[in-house]
Amino acid sequence: MEVNAFLATPREGSSESKKKKTEVSGKVSSKMLEEWIDEMTESLPELTSFILAGGGVPASQIHICRSVCRRAERSMVMLSESTEIDERIQAYINRLSDYFFTLARKVTVLTN
Repeated sequence: MEVNAFLATPREGSSESKKKKTEVSGKVSSKMLEEWIDEMTESLPELTSFILAGGGVPASQIHICRSVCRRAERSMVMLSESTEIDERIQAYINRLSDYFFTLARKVTVLTN
């Protein structure tokens, strides 16, 4: 929710109190996502080719989450051309899409 609040509040033209309420705290960190990705990757076979989205309904739904996340990331890049966006948010969204990719791989292995 913290990411949503930050992105929904323009840095320019908003009151100082609104900006303060929507500041990004230390809770928005890619570190936990990276640890989960590393943990899942250890138990997965090495990637040797391009992965097509699929692998059953659960994995396909996770791939959709990943696609939506990538779209949000591209939108943030465009938005960052006209307003300030905290780098931690951009890094978090990037790692979140990587997490979904790894999770989909893990779910495919577990369900097949």
